[in-house]
Amino acid sequence: MSESEVGAQHRYTFWIWWAVVAFVWLLLSGLTVTTSSIGAFGVATDSEVSGLVAGTPKTIRGDEFARNTPLLLGVMESGSTNFVTPLTNQPFLTTGIPSTNVVEMAIFPERALLRLGPILPDGAAFSFVFWFPVACTLLFLPYVLVAWGARFSHAVAGTLLVVLSPSAAWWSWGPLTSIAPGLLASATVIAGVRYGGRSTWLVRILLTLVAGAALARVPWSYFPWSLPLSGSIFAVSIAVLVCTRGKAKVTLVLAGCAAAISIAATAVVLITNSVAFTALSETVYPGARRASGEALEWSFVFGAPFLGVLQDQPQLVNYNPSELSSSWNIAIVVWVLAAVTAWVNLDRVGRAHVVTVGFILLVGYSWVLIDWPIQLGESIPGLNLIEPNRMTAIIGILAVASTSVLLASVRARVWVAACGAVAVSVILVPTGLDMSREVIPSMTVSNTVIPVVIVAVIVLLVLSPSPRAVYIGLVLSVVGATAIVYKVGPIQHGLGALRNGEAAMAIANEVDASVGTEDPYWAADGVQLGSLLAANGVPAVSGEAWTGPSELWLALDPSGQYEPEWNRAVSVVQFSWDDSLADPVIKSPQPDLVVISVSPCDPALKKLQIGHIISSRELSSACLTPAGVTEWSGLNAYLYQLQ
Repeated sequence: MSESEVGAQHRYTFWIWWAVVAFVWLLLSGLTVTTSSIGAFGVATDSEVSGLVAGTPKTIRGDEFARNTPLLLGVMESGSTNFVTPLTNQPFLTTGIPSTNVVEMAIFPERALLRLGPILPDGAAFSFVFWFPVACTLLFLPYVLVAWGARFSHAVAGTLLVVLSPSAAWWSWGPLTSIAPGLLASATVIAGVRYGGRSTWLVRILLTLVAGAALARVPWSYFPWSLPLSGSIFAVSIAVLVCTRGKAKVTLVLAGCAAAISIAATAVVLITNSVAFTALSETVYPGARRASGEALEWSFVFGAPFLGVLQDQPQLVNYNPSELSSSWNIAIVVWVLAAVTAWVNLDRVGRAHVVTVGFILLVGYSWVLIDWPIQLGESIPGLNLIEPNRMTAIIGILAVASTSVLLASVRARVWVAACGAVAVSVILVPTGLDMSREVIPSMTVSNTVIPVVIVAVIVLLVLSPSPRAVYIGLVLSVVGATAIVYKVGPIQHGLGALRNGEAAMAIANEVDASVGTEDPYWAADGVQLGSLLAANGVPAVSGEAWTGPSELWLALDPSGQYEPEWNRAVSVVQFSWDDSLADPVIKSPQPDLVVISVSPCDPALKKLQIGHIISSRELSSACLTPAGVTEWSGLNAYLYQLQ
């Protein structure tokens, strides 16, 4: 698409679109509405306390409601990350929560605002950050796709399909968090290249600074997703701009400067977080993990059209909905047919888009459909950090986005559309049958047949020679995608019992009563109790060990005999109270969980400055003074002062 088309034809359309998206974002923030599953703690039946408006919280989304959300709320409550367990390091590298480092705050400005939580309305601030990745996708992806060559309506449809991907819904917008840096960097470089008004180079400098800061987010936005997603979006954008007549030089200058800024910012982050980075890279989990391409079952690759049944939480065999969810990977069929039929109509820019995307899709799909030689796969930097089941969650996002661009140039005949419908049916029929036999036994015949028919009809329409049929197909695809994911997340108002419940109030009162004591830390014997402490900004030795172990583990394990158990990151640390133990015993029953079995009276707890413990069962240790009892997540929670 020519510069004049982007600059004039779509200018006002984009301004209207951006205004609508921004308004809805701010409205949801002001109303403190999210799709968080914090109601899964199930401690409040009063709707005014629970805040549950509609839907059912999903317990499988523990990464969101029990880990990430409590961290965000804790930062808002305390204004810092000092409440995080001292058994780990500053959490920025794995959470994107800035410390007082100016560079970190420039990279994640929306999360830096959380530090103002003590003077901001908590619910609104949390909602604003919660919707940030969704808003970024809706704001910038259409603009980027139009710059690649899409029609505005096609770009909006492609964007909505990306947002409505099952993997985005079941991973609490995780893939959108990972694609946001690439979208923001691409959009700002595109705007800088196309800008021709007053103070051209001043504007370009400012946009390049934003692009550099955006690219610097990539390593800290879940790298196994952010590298392929943000990297692909930015690479395609640069390829398109370089091939645009008269724009190669300015594109390379702006992109090069943005990359340099990103590298410099990343270097600063690594230097200031060197201890955390070293600890993280040397962990047993996840630092030592390396992956190679693997031929996965088609259920995991092409199963997205059948995943609507997961909204009713059926019994699954050996898997959970998040791990089973994928993006619209079946779109590769449409992409191939669209690319082949559109090729003769594409100019140099369009062909640059097809070649670049085609190479990325070739690598991505081969990573999940072919058994790569393990030694080869595990030796490819970057790619070896992406497990095949993580690739299935995102590769279809690029296929859908790119297809929405190609539709403007497709001159397909009816037989091409028919071939596409047959091809998707040939793939989806065995996929659905396999899912019903091996993964979701409760799937009915209609659960298997109807998605195949709908997808085949959509393919017939979007590859049709009729523009009207194409629009109908896009609308039908968005409606179908909505039907598959609309019940995944509940409608949640406010912060629920994590902040407003009886247990939160009891802990807050005890914390206030013990201000100024020499032992400010708490310790809990359950994940749910750890989430409660974190959400209220209570300093705790239990909780999330985000960025690898600190030296304080030696207070519990002086000889280091349990190092393989506690040398972990992005893992939960919890206690198990046992008066019979003379020394702490540390085990890791699963890769992201560390359990410390210890007597409440063990001197090691005092070395860690633990002054309170909270237990899911009543304790009678001589060193404990009862401080109250409350209820949390369906269980009694006993509070004790440690003498």
